[in-house]
Amino acid sequence: MDETIFYNTTPRTFANIVNGYRSKQETEFKESWERTRVIVAVSLMPHLGKGKSRAITKIYPLPWDDEKGAEYAPIEHKKAVKEAESLWQKIDQKTKQ
Repeated sequence: MDETIFYNTTPRTFANIVNGYRSKQETEFKESWERTRVIVAVSLMPHLGKGKSRAITKIYPLPWDDEKGAEYAPIEHKKAVKEAESLWQKIDQKTKQ
């Protein structure tokens, strides 16, 4: 981030940038491990035997498989967005006063 951009951002904008960057890093990390898991599962398939197939999450479990929300849940996402919007509206109202 350029120095002039840094000094011209508001705390809210800076927080959004940091949160977006962290989210991007976490997504890249998880995608890397998901690729590794697929490679492991495909490599093991010939050795499982005929007619025996196992779920990829059983062959190579990852820590976030059991997390609530591991799969995209649009209803929960919409609810979280509405909560965030209402929170920022309250903050904006306080700063306008």
